Amino acid sequence: MSFVAILGIGVVVAPSAMATPNGCGSLSNGQLCVDKPSGASGTFVVSYLRHSGEGTVTVSLGAQFKTPNGTVHPTDWIADRTIKTGTKGSASRYYTTDSGWCVRAAMKSGQATYISKWLCY
Repeated sequence: MSFVAILGIGVVVAPSAMATPNGCGSLSNGQLCVDKPSGASGTFVVSYLRHSGEGTVTVSLGAQFKTPNGTVHPTDWIADRTIKTGTKGSASRYYTTDSGWCVRAAMKSGQATYISKWLCY
């Protein structure tokens, strides 16, 4: 019974999907985002802003793309970054894509992988 009560509290406390901007995802200790260029092709920037936690953390940052028909491409890991609390780590790469595609940020930290919301254009 206590597990159900704790789970219920977690659902109430968790931020809503609208709490983060398009292309971002809120994590317990930071925010993972992707910024796209104004056109379909260009330099995409993936960033992780760490707002809490102890010491430093090394993460791998990458991007994942989805076509208009729903095909999700494998994650392209761009770079590793060491990030301390209160700082942002970012990585960028030029991609050639088509209109109607979606992109999201991806981050690996230890054994866990995190992803942001899709950002479509």
